[in-house]
Amino acid sequence: MSVARGGGALSLPKFRHNVAKRIGRFLLVDGGVNTGISNKKATKRSKRIRSKADEEGKDLVRWMCEELKARQVAGTEKRELWSMYRRLTRGEPLAYILGNVPFGPLARLEVRPPILIPRPETEEWTERLASMLIASPAPRSEAIKILDLCTGSGCIALSLFSHLTKHRQAEVLGLDKSRIAVELARRNAHSLFPPQQSQSASKVAFEQADMFDFDPVSVGGPFDVVVCNPPYIPLDQWEKLEDGVRLWENKAALVGPGETGLGFYKRLAALVKSGGLLRAPSSEAKGKRRPAIVVEVGHDQAEKVRDIFKGTGVGLDIEIWKDAFKVQRALFMYHQ
Repeated sequence: MSVARGGGALSLPKFRHNVAKRIGRFLLVDGGVNTGISNKKATKRSKRIRSKADEEGKDLVRWMCEELKARQVAGTEKRELWSMYRRLTRGEPLAYILGNVPFGPLARLEVRPPILIPRPETEEWTERLASMLIASPAPRSEAIKILDLCTGSGCIALSLFSHLTKHRQAEVLGLDKSRIAVELARRNAHSLFPPQQSQSASKVAFEQADMFDFDPVSVGGPFDVVVCNPPYIPLDQWEKLEDGVRLWENKAALVGPGETGLGFYKRLAALVKSGGLLRAPSSEAKGKRRPAIVVEVGHDQAEKVRDIFKGTGVGLDIEIWKDAFKVQRALFMYHQ
């Protein structure tokens, strides 16, 4: 790319502005990357839509520049910024371009394709759970034990660990079938909580395990809290997903087994029913509303998943929780 105009090289601020305008035009013509601008509206070239696209472009460039500053790429910022722009116009998700996302108390959680990018709605219920666990009585004199199934990047496990260790001892274990997901989660744990800085009484770890072929006791069970954000999209919905998801993120991390995509919930319910997964609440916690199981669900799956867990006969009080968009997004289950 040539960065010269009028015989001289563009200054860095001018170059950033130039890239922001290019991104704005790209968003306007292509119908938007997280902008909500439709092609039909874009063709009208209204001031409002152009302004929105321009602001989106400025925001994206600002985030890119902040990331480049964190990477300490002084002297090559123009080249790196242009490279990011080209990746964006190819449809690559911004999170993969930046290489990290914020999640709860975690300012820079590493993300890499094809591992699932953490979603804001997942962050929302994780923050709610953390607040509830902090406010609840500590289980016995031991550390609170948490199991995170289908951990992916480790976002839920590491966020809960970060919150809880400020208040009590915690042992958090994340499991995933994917080797590369476990490697990424371990890198995140090491960078966010270096061994020399971690509290000796608390620990977070990640292991490779298939949820359909493991014994809870063999991985340290039973646990006080089990969380799971499994693949839950039905197979017939896969092709309808936007390209930024379907072409970049791991299909196995999104599509649930079975025609309805509910296979992971059925497996988790079977583990709950068989025993060894959850330990009984301590005498201090009895009568207190502390979640024992939290699962994320698809927008139309909450009642179906609730029925699956009710069918275990274990005796769980199940709350359907709605996210900020009023979508039934998670089930919070409590010991009765």
